[in-house]
Amino acid sequence: RTQEHPEIKCITIDNGTTIRNTSKREISPNLVNPLPISSSRFNKSTINITDEHNHNNPTKTETTMTTPPQRTRRILLFASVTFLPLSESHTLPGISRYSDKAILHSLYDHTNGDSWTRNDNWRDPSTPICTWEGVTCVEDNGDGDGDVDDDDSEDDDSEDESRVQSIILSDNNIKGEVPLPLLLQLEKLTVLKLDGNAITMPVDIDEEDVEESKRNGFTSNLRILDLSRTNLNSFESLFGDSVPVSYPELTNLKLAECQLSGPLPSKILSSTKLERVVLDGNSLDGLIPSEWGNLLQLRYLSLNNNKLSGNVPAALGELMNLRFLNLRGNRLRGNLPAALNELSLLEVLDISRQRDDDREGLKGPLLAFNNWRELRRLDLSYNSLTGTIPDNFLKNVDPHKFEYLMLGSNELSGMVPFAPFRSFPVDALYLENNRFDDIDMRLCAPSRGGAVELFGCDAILCSPATYHRVGRQETDEEGCLSCPRALYYGTTDCQFGQVTPEPTRSPVKPPPVSLTPREILEKVYDEAGGEGWTDSDKWMSGSNLCGWFGIQCAEDGVETSIENIFLSGNNLIGSIPSEIFQLEKLSKLSLSKNSVRVEFDRIEHARSLTSLDLSSTGLYSIEGISGAAKLEDLRLEMNKLTGTIPDELFMLTELEQLRLDYNGFTGQLPPEIAKLSELKTLSMDDNDLEGSLPTELLQLTQLSSLRLKSNGFSGTLPGFITEMTSLTFLDLSRQTKSNGGFSGPLIDFADHISLRRLDLSSNRIDGTIPSSFLSGVDSNTFEFANLSSNHLIGTVPASISGLHDIYLQDNYLTVIAPSVCDESHGGPIAQFGCDAVLCRIGTYNSLGRQQSYDTECLSCPMAKYLGSTTCPDAPLQPPTASPTSIGGEIDVDMSEREILERFYGACNGNEWTEKDLWMSDEQVCRWDGIRCDEDGYIVEVILRSNNLDGTVPSLLFHLPKLETLNLDGNSVKMSFEDIGLATSLTSIDLSHTDLTSLKGISKAKVLTDLYVTSNRLKGPFPEEVLQLSTLNRLSLALNQLTGTLPDGIGDLSQLEFLSLHGNDFTGTIPPSLGNLSDLLFLFLQSNSLRGGVPSSFSNFIIMWFLDLSEQKSADNVGLTGPLPDFSDFKSLRRLALNENSFTGTIPSTMLQNINVEDFEYVDVSSNSLTGEIPLNLKNLPLDGVYLADNQLTSIESGFCDNPDNTDNDLIQKYGCDAILCAVGTYNTKGRQEGDADNCQSCPGSGSYLGMTSCSAFTTPSPTPSPIEPLPDVDMSELEVLHALYNTCGGERWHRNDGWMDPSVSHCQWFGIRCMEREDGLAVASVMLSSNNLIGTPPVELYQLRHLETLVLDNNMILFDFTNVNHASFLETLDLSQTGIVSLKGLDKAKSLVELRLDGNNLEGPIPEELLSLTNLQELSIDDNRFNGQVPPAIGGLKNLLLFSAISNFLTGELPQEMEKLEDLVTLHLQQNKLTSIGKPDFNKMKALSFLDLSHNNINGPLLAFDQLTDMRRLDLSFNKFRGPIPTTFLQNTNSEFLDHIDLSSNRLSGNVPSELAHLGMIDLMDNQFSSVASEVCALSEYGCDGIICAAKTCNCLGRQESPDTPCEPCDFSEYMGSSQCVGGDAVSPVQSPVMQPSPPTVPVSERDVLEKFYEQCGGYYWVSSTYWTTSESICKWDGIKCVDGQESVESISLGSNKVTGIPPDDLFRLPNLKKLSLYDNPLRGFDFSQLQYARNLEELLLDGTGIASIRGIGSASSLQKLNLRFNRLSAFPEEILNLQSLRYLNLANNKIAGVVPTAIERMPRLETLLLGGNRLTGELSNARAPPSLKILDLSRNELEGTIPVTFLDKIPSSTRVEVDISQNMLSGSVPAHLNRFDRLNIYLHDNFFESVDAQLCQNSKWNDGRVGLYGCNGLLCPRGQWSMQGRQTTEGDACRHCPDAGYMGSSSCASASNAYYGRSVKKALLGAVVTVMVILIGI
Repeated sequence: RTQEHPEIKCITIDNGTTIRNTSKREISPNLVNPLPISSSRFNKSTINITDEHNHNNPTKTETTMTTPPQRTRRILLFASVTFLPLSESHTLPGISRYSDKAILHSLYDHTNGDSWTRNDNWRDPSTPICTWEGVTCVEDNGDGDGDVDDDDSEDDDSEDESRVQSIILSDNNIKGEVPLPLLLQLEKLTVLKLDGNAITMPVDIDEEDVEESKRNGFTSNLRILDLSRTNLNSFESLFGDSVPVSYPELTNLKLAECQLSGPLPSKILSSTKLERVVLDGNSLDGLIPSEWGNLLQLRYLSLNNNKLSGNVPAALGELMNLRFLNLRGNRLRGNLPAALNELSLLEVLDISRQRDDDREGLKGPLLAFNNWRELRRLDLSYNSLTGTIPDNFLKNVDPHKFEYLMLGSNELSGMVPFAPFRSFPVDALYLENNRFDDIDMRLCAPSRGGAVELFGCDAILCSPATYHRVGRQETDEEGCLSCPRALYYGTTDCQFGQVTPEPTRSPVKPPPVSLTPREILEKVYDEAGGEGWTDSDKWMSGSNLCGWFGIQCAEDGVETSIENIFLSGNNLIGSIPSEIFQLEKLSKLSLSKNSVRVEFDRIEHARSLTSLDLSSTGLYSIEGISGAAKLEDLRLEMNKLTGTIPDELFMLTELEQLRLDYNGFTGQLPPEIAKLSELKTLSMDDNDLEGSLPTELLQLTQLSSLRLKSNGFSGTLPGFITEMTSLTFLDLSRQTKSNGGFSGPLIDFADHISLRRLDLSSNRIDGTIPSSFLSGVDSNTFEFANLSSNHLIGTVPASISGLHDIYLQDNYLTVIAPSVCDESHGGPIAQFGCDAVLCRIGTYNSLGRQQSYDTECLSCPMAKYLGSTTCPDAPLQPPTASPTSIGGEIDVDMSEREILERFYGACNGNEWTEKDLWMSDEQVCRWDGIRCDEDGYIVEVILRSNNLDGTVPSLLFHLPKLETLNLDGNSVKMSFEDIGLATSLTSIDLSHTDLTSLKGISKAKVLTDLYVTSNRLKGPFPEEVLQLSTLNRLSLALNQLTGTLPDGIGDLSQLEFLSLHGNDFTGTIPPSLGNLSDLLFLFLQSNSLRGGVPSSFSNFIIMWFLDLSEQKSADNVGLTGPLPDFSDFKSLRRLALNENSFTGTIPSTMLQNINVEDFEYVDVSSNSLTGEIPLNLKNLPLDGVYLADNQLTSIESGFCDNPDNTDNDLIQKYGCDAILCAVGTYNTKGRQEGDADNCQSCPGSGSYLGMTSCSAFTTPSPTPSPIEPLPDVDMSELEVLHALYNTCGGERWHRNDGWMDPSVSHCQWFGIRCMEREDGLAVASVMLSSNNLIGTPPVELYQLRHLETLVLDNNMILFDFTNVNHASFLETLDLSQTGIVSLKGLDKAKSLVELRLDGNNLEGPIPEELLSLTNLQELSIDDNRFNGQVPPAIGGLKNLLLFSAISNFLTGELPQEMEKLEDLVTLHLQQNKLTSIGKPDFNKMKALSFLDLSHNNINGPLLAFDQLTDMRRLDLSFNKFRGPIPTTFLQNTNSEFLDHIDLSSNRLSGNVPSELAHLGMIDLMDNQFSSVASEVCALSEYGCDGIICAAKTCNCLGRQESPDTPCEPCDFSEYMGSSQCVGGDAVSPVQSPVMQPSPPTVPVSERDVLEKFYEQCGGYYWVSSTYWTTSESICKWDGIKCVDGQESVESISLGSNKVTGIPPDDLFRLPNLKKLSLYDNPLRGFDFSQLQYARNLEELLLDGTGIASIRGIGSASSLQKLNLRFNRLSAFPEEILNLQSLRYLNLANNKIAGVVPTAIERMPRLETLLLGGNRLTGELSNARAPPSLKILDLSRNELEGTIPVTFLDKIPSSTRVEVDISQNMLSGSVPAHLNRFDRLNIYLHDNFFESVDAQLCQNSKWNDGRVGLYGCNGLLCPRGQWSMQGRQTTEGDACRHCPDAGYMGSSSCASASNAYYGRSVKKALLGAVVTVMVILIGI
């Protein structure tokens, strides 16, 4: 045909769908006549026709040819050498289809590469393949195939000298059939990872897909193959007999979670190097072949969850390297093979769950497995194993490594023996549901501790005749229950009457057991972790169910009428029993925001269930939900639901509300959606749905809200939306997934009169905006329309005039209709004209329009359209002032979005190369370079080479879950001072930036990867790096670092990668480097190191790359000495020692044990090596052996002297010149590698082989002798102090009086004290506490030989204890709050008597360094992160007087050895996680006077402490002590000296005994006491109430202390001493009570507290700070008011004063503080940890401070007024509910979401509650007001539903009440039951009310008499009318006609003359009115 059409140059037939003509000419009909090949071989074909003169602008015509469905081929017909441009087709003319590039193009074509998530450079064939996304290369060694089909064509691959080595395209949205045969022919390919893609593989291999020379078979070099989570459904394409490929190098095979079935293919067994095989989650069947025992390298084998059958093959016992074997969930049978016992390295074995209804699973005896030493986990549960447990079972397993043993649900019998389990923790044994009839009692001995000590044998297995759902007792709240049918130990289900029920053969489920409502709720409590619920008020008590928290009954007090269960956000954890659906009248069930499992197998019994909310529960399946036939409201947002939308949902035909947002649904929205004909709301935001919208949506005639934001829908914007006129909310925005996006013209929405919100932003909608756009909407109710970021052109039409909040930025608009900008519209338009609509052409700002004077449109000549939001050449905009940024202070308590926005601005974000979605409203998780975890927290910031410029704000380290920060290749600077806040940060890459310092990096406690290559670091090796003990990878390469390499590098024991090359390090290589036995990569090249290679390098037996080359500096020496043979290096791949001065011969054993197949090269060129080249080097790849430029004189015989007798191609061609050029010759490489670089004659080149130049030969300079190190030189005391001053920033110290002044003796310098010695004065103490020291004090401090005291606390310093033993007189050391991270070397400070290390975040177990300091008398380690148990070695510190470890993470029990501390006076262990008081006999600790174990989790009886005579303060509060108080409690204590005893908040019970009377007052509140002895009552003038309030009464102290604090009636208080009127059991220890322990007896210095406040909160910059920090009385200081006649602070009032930072918690220790007012200050947060000491605090005003958390506020027992409005609270702070004295609470204008807590009704004194302007949802039924309430503001939220009968029902009718519920989504009628109030001011406007009960209009005193004057209009304007207040307030503000007002109470009207005020102005005015009203009422 090309002869008939000479303009046609190429025809390509492919498996596409069209015929394309790119020649701009007609295609002759003859062209598509039968082709000159057999078309029957094609399915669909594509013909590309190209005009050689018109490549750039082709035209296309289309036709389709359909042929029989067979395997497709590609055929190229050439008429000349002119081919298709690659931009038009991925056909590669002139290149072999088997070349690397062609194969990659084939992959791209077959799988629609344009739709991949990441395809960088794949579409640009001009780029080298090595730059393509996911492709890495290795240099071509010249043996590639690169041939072409046409000799005249040019090879496009000729520029590529590299071959594909790895293809990693995991989770990349790849779809279709992968041309696997072609990929396997990539000869250098070693890694292929395509996991997580919807791909298949060809089953039948077309022989043309295999190069002709390989069709009889070829080998693949693949080592790693991962096709997990794909659609692979057959092994045939990989291991089939028809596939001519083998995998001899394969080590790692992962095919998990595919669709594989059938038997395991035998061909896998030919890959004998396999180390890891993972085939989980398929449908594999048949036997496990015994031949698998031949895979001797196998370390990891996982075949779980398949259908494999037969026996476990004994041959698996041959796999001696096996560490992990998982066969769980198959159909295996038979006995356990004894050969498994030979797997001595096995760590994990799981052969569980082989039994089901039809199969027994494994049977026979349990083997001893006594050869296993490394075992950590063993699971053989759910089988049919029989017999007893062998006595030598797991005999050699290390119990410290062991994690768990699961033998449950078998048929094991006999006794549970002692010997195997004597060392195993009880909680690691799972033995339930067997046939055990006895337990060796030694296992139950209390000495074993833990649960056994508390519950005996029941902690191992429940005894016969009892049962427990897990077969044993784990907590004291849930013991083993009676079950006469339980015959054996460990029964879990009493229903069956035996341990192991016979399998149920029938698939029919057993009928549900009938439970009472109480039993059902108790089961919910048990299985959903009720003990840890946030609120469990009355649960598990004997009270009526209808009063339990979250339970509502249809009929008061009728327990069988449970109607609603609301437990949202209540910390439920576990499972919800399906019996909950047996509650017959259950109508609403809300369990959202809990981590629970819910199954629906009994939901059909919930016949009344209409509302189900399971959002944010972690739900991953809704199987069975179709049984809830009556459901009307279903909420499943923010779960883990995936796959297509289940058909079951469409069976719920009564649904009105369906919310599926934020899941992972895929596929299309099914047409079956039409079945939900009652649907009103359909919301599926943020899923992965795609395709077009189904027309069946039209059938949803009730639909008012359709929200499908952030999916991948595509196609033309559906025209049928014009008919969906009932819509009020429509959101189709951000269809950016899967290359989605709606296109086509914009609909006018002219008939959508009810539309309120419309969002079509971030799509591809084009054309003009219709002139009638939104012309029919009701402007009174319309809120916004967003059309931004589309392709709209032309004019902004007049139809939107008067509508506010129309977003049009980032389109291609050029004109605005004049009427749109008319200033009569008010708002920003009245101020800024058209700029308020869209910024003019030639201007821009980040909003695309001007909304305030701070957001003006800036000049930008590049902005060619209206509404530009960016400008490529614009300078960075100055930040807009905000409450969080004042005076340059940074608010570190910002949201993650705000932090990223600050980062964007600081680093010139407008100029970034990639910045998709940055600064948009899209979730930050979708912004370029940002990745989040499943909870939505940012975990990665990766913006490498992205044109960032500036200083990265430290705020990035405030991202709480940040794990990875990669800014490689940007021009940025950075400070690490705040890096310690990033507690999850593991990886930092700041290579190729402008970094100059790593100061502060040591605070990164968990850092594993640190890359700072190619920066401007100078000076010695950064010492702080040596403190990063968790580092795995470190690169400081290509900087300007100098000095020697520190020995401390060898302590970084986890290093695997170390690169220090390209610096100027000197000295020798430290031998300590050899300690890094895990090191794989070591790069030290290009420095100035000298000396030899340390012998310790022999430890590097697993090293891969070692480079010590190019050490020759100015003296031309470098490394010296003999060349090591590296014979132990078995894994080495690269060795570079060139450019040094190594001498001697090359060892004959050089690299003799190397793995030649992996080895790449060794380079020892340019040294001074002599002698002969040994024969053993012949075994290495000779092209990778570099020996040039040495003094070598010969080559060992047999190496190269017989070229015909060698396999080496180079030696065959060039003889010995291929090794080194002969003597008298040279070339630039020192050897011949090709025909063009032969060795040339050079007569004067000397007598050595391998010369690279022909210059006159000179003998290398002799290697100089190593330089001896200088001896240590003692420094004088003056020099030591000078060094301290210089290294720790002395010039910036707060006090440096006298320092560095030569006229002042150093003994008179500030902080220095000297003692007199015979030889003069000597420094005895250095005390520089809180003095702004910064840096690392010099180790020379220890040369102060007479130093006794060193106090450096509260400074920002690090500390090195090296040589601390030189300070032999050092007795006192205080390094509290300095930031030290290691105590290494401290054990040498043997003279220490007092050591304080508080507040340093030290972590791990209490270190041995502390426990070896036997002279210690005082040891304080408070406020660190020490964990584990208190070590027994503590008993060795016999001199200890004080031990304090407050606020750590210590666990377990106290060691018995502690009783040896007979001189201990003070023991403080409060605020830890201790669970048992342990075994020490405290009565032996005779000196003990101060004991504090409060705020732990200690369980058990109360000790008597009856022999402690000197006890003064004992605090055991906030634990779980139980039982009675011993009658001998403290019986011998001298009460004259006793200060304080606190036993509150425990579970003590019974009688308060008379014997306590001699002790005086004891805090006993919040226990379970039932009586108190009269002798004790006599101690108080208020009788027994003065000791402990009676049952049925309470007060906040639990007792009466004054006439003003009587115990008040409380029917809920079951026990004595209740501090809250909340009923049920005593306060849970995990909750903070109202009262805390009394403040310390030592008074604080109020002046010191205020000065600290001033310094910590930027006092220098305060607006008013007169007299602060002066010597004047503190009562004169600005803002301070004192108690009359006293120098004691009564109030602090510093509102709007530029107070910054975090105020010190010491403020709450001001004893008389009543008021603290800091409103309108930019605080970074607030610390309430000491709030319990503010016993007199009544007012706390923190509004407008920007705080986001008030954790700890619950302990403000006397607080009456709390103002937190205008902050950033996101949830209602539950702790506020503890504030029983609170009268005024203002939380307005925050971001509080969720429902109003019902518990507010239990705040007995609350009079004012302001929650307006938040994001509250739900119904008013949750807003239960207490009787005391007078003012309630819930306006400007999202409350919905009707006004319930319970609204305000507790408030007396005579109370004058102010209520604002305006601007919500309330509907229905304003009900008559409100008529009971005499005086009610109620604001109802801007809701959806349709009527007002006529009775209400008769209340003449309502609304300040307006109802009496204007009737119903005084409440709400009727429908069709409006007024500014939504009601009539004056004669001049009557309700006026407005046809647009569809509901009562409209406050605006678009058709009215004053509509320009708009909704936003109305809100502002109303807010001001309400605020003023509240203030006036308060006054």
